[in-house]
Amino acid sequence: MQQEDEGIDVVHCEGCGYDFEAVEMSGVILVHLQDGGTRELQLCSPVCFDFWAFSEPGDWVKLASGEKVQRAVWTCQKCATAYDYAKVQLLIDVLDYDPDDHVSEWHPEEWVICDTCHKAQPERFKTRREVGL
Repeated sequence: MQQEDEGIDVVHCEGCGYDFEAVEMSGVILVHLQDGGTRELQLCSPVCFDFWAFSEPGDWVKLASGEKVQRAVWTCQKCATAYDYAKVQLLIDVLDYDPDDHVSEWHPEEWVICDTCHKAQPERFKTRREVGL
């Protein structure tokens, strides 16, 4: 939702629920709705820059309104191609994997990888289960 406030374009961020100047908003993201539909939403850069950081392809994430949405398109971090969430996985790059580094639930060696890149290098990209997590 966009409004004009004293000559400044103000946009409501659906992630955090705050209003920001339009220049502080990120690009539009396509999301799936729980009723089977899709729509676009826009998130702010200052607060929600990492809105999807702790989710995986296929996860339902709650917006400030309470509505749950699922990010529809993810970019493979190896080939930089955009895919529907069903064609990517969160995988561990075993070249960067340190089995003793379990300080947090987030591991920097986890990557969003498409099926094509995974099939091309199955020995490099493994699921959490395959590496014993």
